[in-house]
Amino acid sequence: MIYHNKLRNIQSIGYWADPDKIAPLQPEFILLSYYPQDLQELDALAPTVVMGKKFRLFERLRYIAKLFERSRAAEKWITTYEDKVRLVRRQLADAYVAGETATVYLKLGVKYYVMCQTGLAASLYESLGFRPTPKVIQLIQQGQAWIEIQQHQINHYAGERNFILASPQELQTIIHCPQIATLAELTPSKTHFVDFTWNHCDPITRERLLEVLPSIFKKRTI
Repeated sequence: MIYHNKLRNIQSIGYWADPDKIAPLQPEFILLSYYPQDLQELDALAPTVVMGKKFRLFERLRYIAKLFERSRAAEKWITTYEDKVRLVRRQLADAYVAGETATVYLKLGVKYYVMCQTGLAASLYESLGFRPTPKVIQLIQQGQAWIEIQQHQINHYAGERNFILASPQELQTIIHCPQIATLAELTPSKTHFVDFTWNHCDPITRERLLEVLPSIFKKRTI
């Protein structure tokens, strides 16, 4: 994780809301981003609210802030974030042109994914002025957050600029994948290899990402 120091005294319950793991924590409130099969069981433990999974960053932040009567703090964060975005876009004025199409790929082991409107792609499309390619637009319109693809399909989704996300270990060898090498040849100096820990769209990651974006654009690997 990028923000270990923010997770002190926080109990991990895994990826899913397991009532057996949550019950010993004696929660006063449960907030979920998906509808679990055991929603009634969770609601018996504490009032449970399911947040719309299609909410974008500001929508999620405002929704949660309203629940906890922190709307003023949320608006302050949004204003500060937007100021930082404008600053970064000025810094990168010579590095890219707003309106360029961009595609974000994620490599996890032997599997490849195209990110649609989540993770790093959300920052590129919502804050930096990049556009999805027509094929990715279709996926977004279908409500897809990401899709798994085969290696031979990589170039089918390529944009004018491409971001390849992988683990630090895989970043050392990923260029040897023939399809990735071809992609890099098609968009020289516009294919970037990025640590996959940046593939989140929570407020902390989005804000910290702004600090490293200039480095991502200056060199192919970070």
